[in-house]
Amino acid sequence: MSLGLRPSSVVGQAERNLKTRVLDAVEYVLLLATGALLFGVLAGVATDVISRQIGSPVRWIQEATMISFVWLIFIGASAAIRRGEHFSLVSGKIESYRKRLSLELLNAAASIVVGLVILIHGYFYFENQMHNRLPITGFPLAVMAAALPVFGAFLTAFTVERVAKGFRGGFKQEEASDEGVHIALKGRVEV
Repeated sequence: MSLGLRPSSVVGQAERNLKTRVLDAVEYVLLLATGALLFGVLAGVATDVISRQIGSPVRWIQEATMISFVWLIFIGASAAIRRGEHFSLVSGKIESYRKRLSLELLNAAASIVVGLVILIHGYFYFENQMHNRLPITGFPLAVMAAALPVFGAFLTAFTVERVAKGFRGGFKQEEASDEGVHIALKGRVEV
């Protein structure tokens, strides 16, 4: 069964000149994982609520939901970073190429430092949590802690990709389009 989704129709097209096809596949997988994890969190919460209401709580479902939620946050943030929908020090249109380059490099330096810190310290935290266990399932807390170094690796890789492509082809700015922007006001959708 096909959902009719091709990677090219789902992968973000913003700042296409700063992206590589190889990491487009990674972004696509991250988006699929984000959807699956979101479904897991919603299904876990619904199952927990329903099982409690009928008087037969499923205790391990809370831990499974918690694990899904932690991974959802970091995998979703990774996908958002690649799509340019997460934090950035550069915003708006900057006319001067030198100012744009300076801000892009400042943004990249900060992102790489943060990514490497999260990667390295996240790995140490992951190792430290191998011996601590979740109370019901007995899984090591490292199952959740592993999301930190994974996020750090994605943040660093996506930043390096952006800078490498920017140096080769320039940090061109695309014109922002108002097409498809919807603002909800007082229960109505305005275009």
